[in-house]
Amino acid sequence: HGWICVSIDYRVSPRNTWPDHIVDVKRALAWIKEHIAEYGGDRNFVAIAGTSAGGHLAALAGLTANDPELQGDLPEGSDTSV
Repeated sequence: HGWICVSIDYRVSPRNTWPDHIVDVKRALAWIKEHIAEYGGDRNFVAIAGTSAGGHLAALAGLTANDPELQGDLPEGSDTSV
């Protein structure tokens, strides 16, 4: 009914360290913003949710939109806002 769900994977601790986890989330957000229209979605309406570590990362993503220190190797100007 007008919703598209994208389930992402991200690196976890202790094998990986900060900020690998949130960089993975931001890579996924940038991909979604760039490609969601191909699947009938609206790049201007992206919601993010999760449980446990995923909920923590969802909150961080909302609080650090387009933060250059957490964009990893994304091209400049990549949109990671939610």
